[in-house]
Amino acid sequence: MKSIKISRLALCASALVALIFSPATSHARKPSPTPPPPTISASGNWSDCNVVTDTHPVGPNSFLTVSITETLTGTLSGSFIGTEYDFVHPDGSAVFYGSGVFTGSVAGKTGTFRMNYVGTTSANDTFTAHWVIHDGTGDLSNLFGDGTFEGAASSPTTVCAIPFAGTYKGQLWFAGRR
Repeated sequence: MKSIKISRLALCASALVALIFSPATSHARKPSPTPPPPTISASGNWSDCNVVTDTHPVGPNSFLTVSITETLTGTLSGSFIGTEYDFVHPDGSAVFYGSGVFTGSVAGKTGTFRMNYVGTTSANDTFTAHWVIHDGTGDLSNLFGDGTFEGAASSPTTVCAIPFAGTYKGQLWFAGRR
């Protein structure tokens, strides 16, 4: 009887050792990778008013600081207020960089975000630029995106001496932060 108890004890101990040291991953499920956030296609129209706040000659060129007030419709619905820096060549062509804050709504969510852009203007006042959005607040705190806009100078009005208008398109994502 003593040998049967010892055999049962040895069998239980062997099973316990085998369970402890056996690979646990043979039937375990691996976690699924997090799917990427859905992409939102952005498109619409914009119009703005430029006010030159400072100008400096740089050889035959000019360096301008411009205050921008813009209205956007479409996927991005709201207003943009920012500052642009233009390096204008004697033929009227230019390179420019700008940044500012958008306030409004995107896909039914409201808040603000920062937008930066860089582009070129031809001598006939048509231009293209690439934009990036980041650092949102409110419902837009997790919004990121990039795209392009293009446009041309419009006719001056009594409200705005240097108006521009055009279209934009791009891709947006609502994604988690780090």
